[in-house]
Amino acid sequence: MKYNLALYLFVIPAMVLFYSCKDNPVVTSLQSDSELKSKIIGTWSNGIITIQYDANGNFQDDINLGDSINYNKTESMKGTYIIQDGILSYNLSKWEIVDTSVHPGSSSSSIPDYKLQIEGNQLYFYPLDILTRTSGTGDEIWGEWSTTEWTINYYPCQSNPALFGKLENIYKFNKDSMTVMHATRFLDHPADSLFFMTEKLEYNPPYLNWGYNYHKTIEFHNGHMYLFEKLNETPAPLLKIK
Repeated sequence: MKYNLALYLFVIPAMVLFYSCKDNPVVTSLQSDSELKSKIIGTWSNGIITIQYDANGNFQDDINLGDSINYNKTESMKGTYIIQDGILSYNLSKWEIVDTSVHPGSSSSSIPDYKLQIEGNQLYFYPLDILTRTSGTGDEIWGEWSTTEWTINYYPCQSNPALFGKLENIYKFNKDSMTVMHATRFLDHPADSLFFMTEKLEYNPPYLNWGYNYHKTIEFHNGHMYLFEKLNETPAPLLKIK
C-alpha cells in the first residue's frame, strides 16, 4: 500500500487479489510473451473483479463490491494492455466510479504493472513498479528514480469529485543517510505541488523497506529497477469464466 499526501491510497486490485503483504521471493515466469498473450484472451473473475481481454489489446475491468448477498458494480476501467517480458501494463482511457456510496470519504486508487502467471484456467498477478533512473548510474538503488501509474482521486464533497490521470512517483535514495525522499504529482495537473517525505531505509538486497507500508523485493533489468510487493503467500487467482 502507498500514501498519496494526506489521502489513503486504496489500491482496489491489490485489496481483492492479495491476502497480505510481507516477505516472498519474486516468481519467475516460465512462459513466453506470445504464450501469455494467447492465454490471457477471455474473461476472468474472482467474484469481485471481472476482467475481459480481447485479441486486439483492449480490456475492461469491472469491480463489484457489496455485502455477502448483493454485489453491485462500483467501478469500471477500460483501455488497452500490453505484455512485454512477462509484465502486463495498462493504458487507461476511462475510469468511472459507478457507485459513489462505497466512497464515503476521500480516497485514491492506483493500477500498478503486474508480472503474470497463467496456469490452466487460473490467472495470477504479482504487482510491481518499474522505476526509470533520472540520476546516478549502475544497478544500485542510490540516486533518483521515477515511475508512473494510472490513478483516480475521489473527493465526494467537490463539484467534480474524480481526478483521473497518470500519477508520477519520484524517489531519491541517499546512501550516506540511508534515507529515501519520495513524492507524487499528477502529470496532467502541474499546478499540484510536490510534497516530499523523508524516511529511513532498511536495505538488505534484494529486500527494501521504509515506513509502515513499503516492503519491496528488488530486481534490476535493462537499467530499470523493479519493485515487487512482498507477499507471504501465493496471490488469489482470477478464474477464466469464458
